[in-house]
Amino acid sequence: MTQIDFNTSPYEDAVIEKIVARAVGVAAEHDTQLDVLTATMDLTAAHRNCSLDLERLLTAERFTFNHDVFGIFRHLNRKTGKLGNCFLPRMAINRGSVMLQDQVFTIRHNGEQVWQVCLAGKVLPATWNSKGAAQAGLEVERRRLKIKELQNERDRKNPENRCPAGGDGGSAVAAVAASELSPSDKAAPHQAPSGSGHHFVQR
Repeated sequence: MTQIDFNTSPYEDAVIEKIVARAVGVAAEHDTQLDVLTATMDLTAAHRNCSLDLERLLTAERFTFNHDVFGIFRHLNRKTGKLGNCFLPRMAINRGSVMLQDQVFTIRHNGEQVWQVCLAGKVLPATWNSKGAAQAGLEVERRRLKIKELQNERDRKNPENRCPAGGDGGSAVAAVAASELSPSDKAAPHQAPSGSGHHFVQR
């Protein structure tokens, strides 16, 4: 059985305690009680697994704080201490180096279930109304990324042929994006969620 690492310094414990206290206040605003011990253990386990910038998290603006803290509560596997469902806190110190499996997953935004895409370790800001649309969006973004890689490689080999901003490279990407979506999935995606109504749910 995997043993979760809860080893933190007294200073880290103190900051986590303050983060939990703030989270308790947020939960109370929504008429919800938060178990302090469970919240403390969840944040400690997440910190030990993905190295949270605790000071920045404590003072983060409301949306980022809620996204990270309540996202941890939602997505932490309490048997392993690891985060699942493609969730990665914005205040993770090693966020840029963490590689996550490409996938689509659901979130709940203002009571509505929508879909998001995780690609090459990054969660894309757009949301879709259905899993099929999100999967189509994932394929579009994979091809967009591949085109960009090919263009960068071409530019390295032939810098004199580099496409100007807004040139034919952008048109190629747009053409790929248009061709990949089926008629039922071509509806424009939602804008990125904002505000405290953004809550993650499991798939």
